[in-house]
Amino acid sequence: MQSWCRQVCWCVAAGGWFAACAAPPPPPAGAWLPPAPSEAVAQVATGSATTPVGVSAEVPRGEDLGSTEALDGDEVAAERALRQDLASAVDPTAAALALAEWLAAGERHREALTVVLAALRSPEANQPLLHWRAGVLQRDLGQREAACRELREAWRLAPLGALPAVALGELAEVAWLTGDAATARVALTELRVAPDAAKVDAASVAALEQALASGREPVLLPRDWFGNLRGGDLAARRAAFAHCTRGGRDDPSAQRALAIACGDADPELRAAAVAQVPLDSRAVADFVAAALADPAPAVRLALVARLPELAAALGDAGRAAAAQWLGSAIALEAVPEVFAAMHRTLCLLVPELPTLPQGAAQDPEARAAAVAAWRARGLP
Repeated sequence: MQSWCRQVCWCVAAGGWFAACAAPPPPPAGAWLPPAPSEAVAQVATGSATTPVGVSAEVPRGEDLGSTEALDGDEVAAERALRQDLASAVDPTAAALALAEWLAAGERHREALTVVLAALRSPEANQPLLHWRAGVLQRDLGQREAACRELREAWRLAPLGALPAVALGELAEVAWLTGDAATARVALTELRVAPDAAKVDAASVAALEQALASGREPVLLPRDWFGNLRGGDLAARRAAFAHCTRGGRDDPSAQRALAIACGDADPELRAAAVAQVPLDSRAVADFVAAALADPAPAVRLALVARLPELAAALGDAGRAAAAQWLGSAIALEAVPEVFAAMHRTLCLLVPELPTLPQGAAQDPEARAAAVAAWRARGLP
């Protein structure tokens, strides 16, 4: 289930079916930083002058990110090149940051965190930058307490005034979210006098300062709801999914949440995501193949229910393509309920097919006979 989610979420960075979130929208008032032009993962920034919003996840990167700029090419080769760069580096910092960014762009945050933590063991590494990146990744996995520890360590190790203002903003915000108001206040004080303080949106700083002064209880920000969806327990993931998708599948936040949930360990969440996630026509074939191969019957049922819609979106060739995909999958289907749903959808796509007799889906021999009959009519 995780492997095909990676394939689906890879399109976020590659500009495929999830292109609506491939480039983040302009930030409203209160965003810490404008999104960098090379940002691969969407950052849905919302908020107001009185409510702090997410610090940009724009974090230290490798000096040469040329390999990550060709995300629409062969991703296997791109990842191999990045890993080779890391293996051959004396100081792993730049290569580890580049690989981590690449992995996170494909919703592979845990792997990205593993890369950064491994690089931290090198005596040659830039410890503050890597602790900063580890904190960012942990926050984006819903591990806010751990993220705060990593960000505090980056803060401790960096020479005074050397930590970028955006890192101080990230620390202040995560500290506020985890109830460490004292650290948040000190980090904001340093941010105010940082050499690059002008790069951080002043309204966001003022909003967080106001929240700290009022003693208001912290509230999860959009980015942190996504973190809960990636790394929380089942109850937290389901709550995050419901929260992030409440705006409907045309909403960028919902689209991001649907992409994340496609790889969830919970079959119900995966099925809900498969049933709703918007698709670009270029990605339909791979998406259908992955969903039909999902081990959970609920996910396969969700895909089968969407297949007529997906076929229609492909135009004249869609009906024949969908019949081919379904004809291949139904021959392997052993769950009677799923087999029956596949058969009903096949009959919609290919009206001349004979209907399945009552109860035949429960009988393996009857299922095999139906498959043989379909193949005699030219289905795969």
